[in-house]
Amino acid sequence: MTEIEYLLGEKELLEESIRASRRHCKQLLEKWQCVNNILEDHTKLNKEEFLNTEFGGELEYTITTWDQTLEKDSQTGEGKENIKTLAWCQARWEVYRMAIKHFYGVEYYFTRTDEYYGLCTEDESDWLMKVERGLTSCNMTDPDTKTNIDRAVEAVIHLSQECLSKLRGEDCK
Repeated sequence: MTEIEYLLGEKELLEESIRASRRHCKQLLEKWQCVNNILEDHTKLNKEEFLNTEFGGELEYTITTWDQTLEKDSQTGEGKENIKTLAWCQARWEVYRMAIKHFYGVEYYFTRTDEYYGLCTEDESDWLMKVERGLTSCNMTDPDTKTNIDRAVEAVIHLSQECLSKLRGEDCK
């Protein structure tokens, strides 16, 4: 066997080894992608499921208590009595915020306006929880303002009175 034949044989062996290594790398990459997809599915935040857990329920309770205490404080001016509750809520929220960011990679912020309160991303494009005030609150600061519940109750009372009047044979007004 000449030196050229020997080198050609080595070249063939090296090329086959490279092809085998490429196949092996491709298989490893496919396995890695499969494992990565499984991990991503497990680390995605399913908001509804999350909020239905004990952890999520306690988070909702904390945020609602925080908002209600801030609302109460703004209406009554009794800041000293509410400071402990506000500090408790904020401390709990910081723990929840860090846990959500650590496990799901999303950072939420507590926000509140006259219309709603809740937890959202900084740009408000993603909400973990959003509570509309008009749909949940019966506390009204302005006595002339009525909630949807008040209007619904008045409508039912009015319809009931109309039906009673018709049954009695009275003229409806």
